[in-house]
Order: sequence, then structure tokens, then C-alpha cells
Amino acid sequence: NVSTAQDAVRVQIDSLIALCNKIDLQNDKAVLINDRLALEKAEKINYNKGQANALYAMGGYYSVISDYTNAFRYYFKALMI
Repeated sequence: NVSTAQDAVRVQIDSLIALCNKIDLQNDKAVLINDRLALEKAEKINYNKGQANALYAMGGYYSVISDYTNAFRYYFKALMI
């Protein structure tokens, strides 16, 4: 069933994002890797909420490391979805 499979992927995406929110952003690039993975999966199934949340989380990562140009870029992309 396609719907069930997509729901399972949505749960994976939301779980990845939740995991990233619990990791120390400043010291762990795993956050960015997992956010990118979540974004790729969300794009693949057209899961807008997952895309927006992943982009927002990426903006948070860049904000914490004081890369405000990239932070703004990802926050803005999240808002555009």
C-alpha cells in the first residue's frame, strides 16, 4: 500500500529531525547529515512539512555555528514551502 509506505517514511523523516533537535548542534555535524537525509527523503515523497522542518533545522544548525548567511538561506527556504 503506497499510503502506508509513505506514512512510514514520514515517521522516519520526523524521527530524524527530532533526533537532530536533541543533539548538541555546535559540536556535531551529524545534525547536518541527518537533516539533509530527512530533506532528501521528504522531497522524494513530496512531504512538505518534513521538507520545511528539515530546512528549518538546518537553519538552526548554521545559526548556532554563527554562519548567519546560510542560516538565513535555510530559514527562508523553509518559509517558502
